[in-house]
Amino acid sequence: MFFYYIFINYIQFFLIYSNIYMFNKIYIILFIIALLFILLGLLSIHQQVKDTLDNIPTLSEDVILQSEIERINNTVVNLILFYSEGPPNDNALNLTDTIKDVVECAKPHVNNIFIYTPQILKNLGYEKYVKDYGDLGEAKLNYGIQHIGFLGFRPLIFLLELEKMKDGEILVHRDVNYKKYPKLKNYENFKAEVLKYLKECNFDVFISREHEQYTLVEYCKTNVIRELGEDDDFVKHFPLLVCDFIIMRKSAITMELLREWLAACEKEEWINGTLYGETDQRYKFSTSEQCLVDVIIAKWIKKRKNNIPINYPDIISNRTITDILKPKNYDYLKYL
Repeated sequence: MFFYYIFINYIQFFLIYSNIYMFNKIYIILFIIALLFILLGLLSIHQQVKDTLDNIPTLSEDVILQSEIERINNTVVNLILFYSEGPPNDNALNLTDTIKDVVECAKPHVNNIFIYTPQILKNLGYEKYVKDYGDLGEAKLNYGIQHIGFLGFRPLIFLLELEKMKDGEILVHRDVNYKKYPKLKNYENFKAEVLKYLKECNFDVFISREHEQYTLVEYCKTNVIRELGEDDDFVKHFPLLVCDFIIMRKSAITMELLREWLAACEKEEWINGTLYGETDQRYKFSTSEQCLVDVIIAKWIKKRKNNIPINYPDIISNRTITDILKPKNYDYLKYL
């Protein structure tokens, strides 16, 4: 359009000029033809410039992609694993035959791997966190954990390693029993998936929902709901989160959450398999250390603490690192 206006202006100028000097009509025609060639040339140049500019976004996308790959590769992602050894070191399930395979699968995809066992914690002076309670009690579906403190050591080992790491670095925990859950052996594209989960949950700690319908009132001892959960309806209806896959970006918020969780795990009447006082009719069984951090997170959401999203974690991972499932049930939010 710009060149069209230029062309018209040239014609008008020339006609005026030709009237003044009474040029022959043939010169006018020749001049118009010359202007047409000039216009066609300008249009051709314009198209070439446009084509060049159109290619710039493609080049930029390549640069952005390469930058994102470098960002992922440069992110420090460490892995922390725990396994029990069985007698004589402990009386829990012997998982020594799984740890080597998991380490081999994970090693190319993380910066460092930290490994703990009940015996290591005892040697470090943390024997009370792997105490043998003898009786499984209300932790009905997780036999063996009563022999290693009902898994109350989890926040402890996370804190021990995070304290050595820099702010912004990431620590990931996964269970190692891939013979029971084969997905636990998959570490392909691990760093990218970890960063994706943190982005999706919009928080420095990711712990997945376990199921669409499971709630804390069903899988957390009533005395815990009553005391730690302050008998709050939102806490009761908050979804059960599962601790077999936890992502932690080091920050003040992450450390605060883990310290609260550790303090809760140190209360035997909360962590053990014994019921205390009146029990809610909806209660089924205890998920031990898992439900303790769930109650804490529910309270943080209720009190809008540390900007945790109200729909946290907004993901059901189902023990996989590749498929993000979005829950549909958010009925519990009506209790906020």
